[in-house]
Amino acid sequence: LKALHAIDDAGRLTEAGAAMRKLALPVRLAHMVAEAAKAGQALEAATLAVLLTERGLGGDSADLERRLMRFRTEKSPRANAARQLAERLAKPSPSRGGLASALSDAQRDRRGGVGSGTLPATPPRSAARLDL
Repeated sequence: LKALHAIDDAGRLTEAGAAMRKLALPVRLAHMVAEAAKAGQALEAATLAVLLTERGLGGDSADLERRLMRFRTEKSPRANAARQLAERLAKPSPSRGGLASALSDAQRDRRGGVGSGTLPATPPRSAARLDL
């Protein structure tokens, strides 16, 4: 939690931690969504988070890119509900939006400038291990 800036050195919940808690996702996935939101990619990250937490969406392939492509075209009620959930997770609450924007603006020098923290448009084509 400390490494994800969810708690401070004294073990108290930080503002970032409180924002992650509101997402009701596993902490690493909540952190991913919160960080992606700073780069304007909250929906992509939220969709991936939902895909990773809901078994069977997009199939059962270990290839996340393949699952994501399949999930985006699934027409089942479950897939539609999962896409709606991702949209809700990606929308900042009124109390979170201003804070995220202010924090993003304040941390530009740590990110290396505008846009340097963005996610690639397409994921790399290499295997990756996710420790959830």
